[in-house]
Amino acid sequence: MITKLHRYFKEMNINIMWYRDNITRELSPSSLNINELKDSVNNCAKCNLHKTRNNTVFGDGKLESDIMIIGEAPGKDEDEHGKPFIGRAGKLLNQFLKCINLNRIQKRKFKIVIDAVNGAGADALPDLLDSLGCDVIELSCEPKGIFKRGTEPLPQSFTDLSNAVLENKADAGFAIDPDADRLALVNEKGIPLGEEYTLVVAAEGYLNEGGKPEKFVVNLSTSIAIEKLAESKGSSVERSSVGEINVVNKMNEIGSNFGGEGNGGVILRECHLGRDSLVGATMVLNRMSQTDQTLSQIHSALPQY
Repeated sequence: MITKLHRYFKEMNINIMWYRDNITRELSPSSLNINELKDSVNNCAKCNLHKTRNNTVFGDGKLESDIMIIGEAPGKDEDEHGKPFIGRAGKLLNQFLKCINLNRIQKRKFKIVIDAVNGAGADALPDLLDSLGCDVIELSCEPKGIFKRGTEPLPQSFTDLSNAVLENKADAGFAIDPDADRLALVNEKGIPLGEEYTLVVAAEGYLNEGGKPEKFVVNLSTSIAIEKLAESKGSSVERSSVGEINVVNKMNEIGSNFGGEGNGGVILRECHLGRDSLVGATMVLNRMSQTDQTLSQIHSALPQY
């Protein structure tokens, strides 16, 4: 769902997405009539345009119109309760990803360095983090397939990322692989956590947000740290054979809502049954937003293996 919300169609400085039947689709140029769209918005008494901190504007119109508008217009940064205005796109995220507190993440204004290795997530991940209110510093964020580091998101490949985190006094660094299904973390001290801890940090945030016991699924090669975390919060972990499809099959078998692999792959049923670095990044930011702890403090408080 998150990935689909960031497929932008640009015309006249307006991005338009059509939401229907739980699917967000781009409007193609042939199906778009700007004048009709403007008339529809202008005639909608409940439609308000608001400028967010990222200069992104969401049109909150009649729900039956099935249209979200993103562009620039005068407005305000917060709603009447003093919370960042997230617009309809944010409401959709809140509706479908109940384990994510979008307002809370946006309010923290995290500074994040992204190393997308010039791969498939080079546009999507910076766009996503920008929409989450982050101050984004980009490394290798051109989707041209020319890799400036090792393609595996391993600590020995993160020299530039670690240096950029320190130089920019960032809250964290996020590194992904070329097909954007795996995420590795670098803390605010420029120290890589190891890809095993992406899943553990995301899992802790998920349990904190839900406040109830869960059954997680991971593969046989994943660190025991996630089991120790789950046990400490009254939850459990079941293991599958190595391989994304085996994790997903076991999740379906036992009705698990969260799982993944220790290679940085996070799987969240609410979004889709597949590894996704964008989902992982959002869940890590959600965990970071739950307390005032730095990422290094969050990591050090987790079971260490």
